[in-house]
Amino acid sequence: MTGPPRDIFPYVAEFCRSIAATSTPRFLDLSAAAGDLPVECVGNVRRRIAGLGWKIWEWYGVMIEAEFHMVWRSPDGMLHDVTPHTITLNRVVFLPDASLIYEEKQVNNIRHALISSPRVEEFIAIAHQIFTIQNKGERATQFLITLSEDEARTLQALELKKAQLAVLIENTPPGRNELCRCGSGRKTKRCCGKA
Repeated sequence: MTGPPRDIFPYVAEFCRSIAATSTPRFLDLSAAAGDLPVECVGNVRRRIAGLGWKIWEWYGVMIEAEFHMVWRSPDGMLHDVTPHTITLNRVVFLPDASLIYEEKQVNNIRHALISSPRVEEFIAIAHQIFTIQNKGERATQFLITLSEDEARTLQALELKKAQLAVLIENTPPGRNELCRCGSGRKTKRCCGKA
């Protein structure tokens, strides 16, 4: 299962410090308005005063990921996520990052494995390869992209392999000392794996 971290657990805070050492992650309530579009934070926020940073996602107990994100800073200084999501969420974890500059092109996610697993490392590497193909040259600034036949075949094979890895990872039970897959932030042996 994937979603925002359920709390700012120590491993979430450590991951965020590795991205923006002087910022603190925080929960933001979702406050989309009419006309705001899913996964279009740039367009949604351009109509408002922007704050740049990273939206933090977690594949519970498997991987943590930072996605470039823009939020609205209201006149009172509060941050608001105004971008609707394709899944039902009440809040997200946002990490402000004053070092970010938006250059009108796609920004690759930052991914970190939460377990020691060659499959998770391969999943992360494939995600990077997919981003590289989809954002080669001018594609990084385009919403709709054109691929050569070879690139399309390569991309299709990578997407298939990534999906297969996701199923294998999801179906591999966590070790007793690994994070529980429920998102509690506790080890499996102290959570859903109690005997």
